[in-house]
Amino acid sequence: MDENEEQTLARRIDEAANGALDAVTVNQLLGVTADDGDAVKAVALALLYYEHSEETGVDYFAPLYETDQGSFPPPVDQIDDDAVKTWNALAESVSDPLVKSRLHDLCFVRRSGNGRDHAREAAEAYLALADRYPSSSEADGDRARVAMNATHYVARALDLARQTGQDELAESVIATGLRLAGSALDIGDGPGVVLGFLSPIVRDRACPSDVDDLLERARGAFVGDVWNTRATIAIQLERQGLDPEVQEGLRRESVEAILAFAEREAPMNALFHLRDAAELASRYKLDDLYRTAVEGMQRLRGADLGLTPQGISAELPREDVDRWIDHLVGQETWGDALTGLVATMPPTGELDANRALAEEIAKETPLQNMLMRAQLGRDGLPVAMSDSGQPENRLVDVEQKKMGLQGPVYAMVLRAILEHWTTVGEDEVGEQFGARAHIPESVAKAIGRAIERHRSGDFEGAVYTLLPRIERLTRELLLLFGDPVYIPPMFGKRGTHLTLGAMLDPLEARGLDPSWIRYLKVLLLGDGYNLRNDALHGNLDHVSETDSALVLIAAIYLASLEPR
Repeated sequence: MDENEEQTLARRIDEAANGALDAVTVNQLLGVTADDGDAVKAVALALLYYEHSEETGVDYFAPLYETDQGSFPPPVDQIDDDAVKTWNALAESVSDPLVKSRLHDLCFVRRSGNGRDHAREAAEAYLALADRYPSSSEADGDRARVAMNATHYVARALDLARQTGQDELAESVIATGLRLAGSALDIGDGPGVVLGFLSPIVRDRACPSDVDDLLERARGAFVGDVWNTRATIAIQLERQGLDPEVQEGLRRESVEAILAFAEREAPMNALFHLRDAAELASRYKLDDLYRTAVEGMQRLRGADLGLTPQGISAELPREDVDRWIDHLVGQETWGDALTGLVATMPPTGELDANRALAEEIAKETPLQNMLMRAQLGRDGLPVAMSDSGQPENRLVDVEQKKMGLQGPVYAMVLRAILEHWTTVGEDEVGEQFGARAHIPESVAKAIGRAIERHRSGDFEGAVYTLLPRIERLTRELLLLFGDPVYIPPMFGKRGTHLTLGAMLDPLEARGLDPSWIRYLKVLLLGDGYNLRNDALHGNLDHVSETDSALVLIAAIYLASLEPR
């Protein structure tokens, strides 16, 4: 590319960039065609990188998208040298700061040419772009884009100055950021803009005291908004050299803001806010505020949370159920029938199919993925509060619904088996299962007593008999494999056994069916029904036939295993 071509292309770029709000728009306005030369295409490519505005260093520019075949644009370090030479040349020739900043910054990231000069030129161009704030556009969207882009430009300019040791340039960036933050407060812009300007300055090693007054003004401006109050305090807490008493005061104010907000909210929303307050108070070791938050949650357990019961109904193919029952009661022995009951998929279904269904539901109901998920225990207190969009949470929802549908069917089949073999009890089960290496005779007999109680309608007795034995069976299985099940006394703490949850993952690694491992987790642990915890904490006020059958099926599955 000779000098005339370079100047002609520079004018074309400046014309395309005139009035554009972002680099991708400039790319579109360039109108690159197949007939354009490599230099035009090199510039067009440079304008397509996505900026990680909250990150620094070589990863600042990222591809627009990635596929199995690779990314586009390619990583900066994979761009050919001729294209980078074009970036270097045109970075000096163009006048529009949007393109100038992009080309100099890419050359800095690529380590092409004088990095210090590229960083300075890019930072100065970023400051020119930042000074376009506030926008006079009549379009709300354009004004918002100019504002948020300006915060990113200030952050990147400061990062470039510090990376290259240009302290005077950094001072200029900080002055610009403080001035624009003041303007944002004056015109009443939102916290995303004000705090966007102040955040990188607060984290800088030469943060001036002027920032404290602006943060206090921000606190006043956002006083009615708990989340932005928290965000402002979080930035204040990032100040280097903060006095410990001031630090504790700010932490306390952050938790108190959430508690005050929770008092004004409806019970269900208040529950989420109180959980956040408890978590933050625990992190900050503010024991009094932690107790206040937990007490507030406990008071809400009897409140109307606005929840409505949701039933699941489905037409059961009775002929299929009857065929299953006939098959099992047609076995030669009751032992064959019971092991046959757990020889197929568990009541929660097959794991891979559940994951696929969870993903399909997520695609069909995208709004649901944005909601917070709360699961209440039988005492009315939350046992799990999490993001519905997380894959594991979606999976648990599918598994619980399947267990709700299929649990009564399994209970019906189990009832038919026990009505057919009416003599099965403590002695029979003790003799049948007690010979297995992982089943102590006392545990085998306990399973037999649970079967007797279940058959007689004492479902509560069956469940409370089985729950501790399920944990014992799990531990005995791990002992057979030579895996640790015990934590010895160390560092002044007493020795203890692993919890049930901590033992299930190693069993899966040892080859147990992952679908059945998921069943045990969903039925017994906190992410699912949490039946074990509710029972042992006295919250299981009513035990149904289905509850008892599901626990009995879990015990029979573990007892029927033949470890090798």
